[in-house]
Amino acid sequence: MSHRRSVHFCLTISFVTALFFVPCLAPFAFGAGSATLTWDPNTESDLAGYNVYQGTSSGIYGPPINVGNTTTYTVTGLQDGQQYFFAVTAYDTSGNESGPSNEVSKTIAPPPPDTLAPSVTLTSPADGTTLSGITTLSATATDNIAVSKVQFQLDGTIIAGSDDTTAPYTFSWNTNGTTNGVHTLSAIAHDAAGNTTTSTAVTVTVDNSSSGSLLITNLTAASGAAYEVVDQGLVPGALAYIDRSYTYTTIPASMQGVTYIKTANNDKSRIDPTFLSFDVNQPVTVYVAVDRRISNIWNAADPSTWTIAWLQSFADTGLECATNDTTFHVYAKDFPAGTVVLGGNEKGMSMYTVAVVPGGNAPPLDTTAPTTPTDLAATATSASQIDLTWTAATDDVGVTGYTLYRDGAKLATVSTTSYSDTGLTANTTYAYTVSALDAAGNESAQSAAVSATTLQATDTTPPTLAVTSPTSGTTWSTTSSTISLAGTAADDVGVTVVTWHTDQGVNGNASGTTTWTVSNLSLHSGTNTITVAAWDGAGNSSTHTLTITLTPLDTTPPTLTLTSPTTSTTWSTTTSPLAISGTATDDVGVTQITWSNDRGGSGTASGTTSWTVGSIALLSGTNVLTVTAQDAAGNTTTRTLTVTFTPPDTTPPTVTLTSPSDGATVSGTITLTATAVDNVDVAGVQFQVDGANVGPEDTTNAYAVSFDTTALADGPHTVTAIAR
Repeated sequence: MSHRRSVHFCLTISFVTALFFVPCLAPFAFGAGSATLTWDPNTESDLAGYNVYQGTSSGIYGPPINVGNTTTYTVTGLQDGQQYFFAVTAYDTSGNESGPSNEVSKTIAPPPPDTLAPSVTLTSPADGTTLSGITTLSATATDNIAVSKVQFQLDGTIIAGSDDTTAPYTFSWNTNGTTNGVHTLSAIAHDAAGNTTTSTAVTVTVDNSSSGSLLITNLTAASGAAYEVVDQGLVPGALAYIDRSYTYTTIPASMQGVTYIKTANNDKSRIDPTFLSFDVNQPVTVYVAVDRRISNIWNAADPSTWTIAWLQSFADTGLECATNDTTFHVYAKDFPAGTVVLGGNEKGMSMYTVAVVPGGNAPPLDTTAPTTPTDLAATATSASQIDLTWTAATDDVGVTGYTLYRDGAKLATVSTTSYSDTGLTANTTYAYTVSALDAAGNESAQSAAVSATTLQATDTTPPTLAVTSPTSGTTWSTTSSTISLAGTAADDVGVTVVTWHTDQGVNGNASGTTTWTVSNLSLHSGTNTITVAAWDGAGNSSTHTLTITLTPLDTTPPTLTLTSPTTSTTWSTTTSPLAISGTATDDVGVTQITWSNDRGGSGTASGTTSWTVGSIALLSGTNVLTVTAQDAAGNTTTRTLTVTFTPPDTTPPTVTLTSPSDGATVSGTITLTATAVDNVDVAGVQFQVDGANVGPEDTTNAYAVSFDTTALADGPHTVTAIAR
């Protein structure tokens, strides 16, 4: 495809033309419409492929779908009743992409209503059969779209719990809950549209009278626990264990009322291969209900992961029962009259429970693998994805999934007939096979291998661009009439050029690519916008826009005045913290007022032209406060206030009367003496006799006063000293 380069990378590519639209619907997939697009080919020699765009509004599309070098593509998964718009572009081997083709649109029509009822046949038991114990009812059903479920009827009434939504359609019917005699059985097939068909009924005879009573004897657990047999007692509300109060809340209809064994939950971790044994007097089917929390036990798709090995000889009934503690999955196996041996629970979840039913009618083990899937196809849809599709396999019971292998190694297991393998390496060939799985874990042979090569990588990732100087942000202010820029750029392929242009129409290329510089760009007074762009070889680009404000240099500092608590340069106070305030002016504008205390602390005042500092912590003694006014050019003016802080004294002095001593007898003129100390200073000591002052307060140390005792009556008197 042709292209040209100038200072800025430009690309011109011929348009894809003459797109036309052919709608269609996927068969039997109502609500999942599709549209097939075809277009005229691009004839240029370096054509690599096409991208399809779609959206629900004209001209507004989602991400491209890389369809490779083909001129037709079917878009699937479209919603009925929705209008879609489509366009196509071409891209070349360098990753350059054309403009879009003409746009086409189409509204996806809904499918016609389904009025055709399914067909159904009851295949087992045969007409005229005599039945006893538990027997399997089977039916086949087909529909023009899909059978949603099959139910079984006894004497015209649907048997509770008999719904089966997957083929083959079966139900384990416990005839012990039905009166002996002649009864009719039939099957009802349903489809998603609500159409139903009832099969031709068959007549059967139920006869449980001749089978004799089931006897379970010699019940022994390796733990020594006394397990209990409960005849015909498996019903909701029945106790599950001999050592717990858990009761059954859900019992499958086919197991209602059968004989079961109450086990001990304390035995839930036993690993004995022959843990539980008992004797039966007739052929029986033994049902073992295992806690679903035991990892993978109920997932027969991979028997190698089973954690209770002895259960692999049991058939998966598909049934589940529950207690008010957990849910159990049910497995069954037929045993002849004689001794039945079961292994341990092994994994520490709730202990299994056991039900025993006469007759020996467990579903057979499935040992037949599905057929090998066919028509495996691999299509590369991008540089990292290959889509796989294949034709469904068949199985005598039912296919549950498919295992995909890439280059001989297991890739994934899916339940559908398609898979998208993602995260692959561009321009790399991969080989694939697929096998089918059934519910019993049987795996078919692998299909014939197919290969596909991922597309060449298309570079749609723009470079990353960073401006590191004069700032990494988007705005910058300066007083210089020139400025230099610097930064970095990176790309997953490679940066080819870094360009710049200004809002004044000046442009050029930077020096360097991954590390780049632009030197001495001229600025005009006011706002300047500079845009830098990094480009890669595919024409992807990233930009960074820097808005630079040029302001002429301001050399005049602000004026600053302190108005409170004084206009002077000194101040004394006994109060902390201290509030100060003042005013400031500037020929351009005051940007901030800051303050600091040489004894510790600093901050920014509230306001600028009229400012306040609400709380400055003072230390005892001299505090030198410095206030600074600053303008946008960084010019500053300072004022200093020396504050002398004298904290208030709230600690009283201590005083001791040293003479006379307590209890002394005195006469004549005596000297009263005392000692006193204080955290700051003692101002004076006042002596008192019987509460009356004796002489003036003594303000000098040592503290003493003369006192004539003849003025007092003989007897005891109180002498005190008061310091302040």
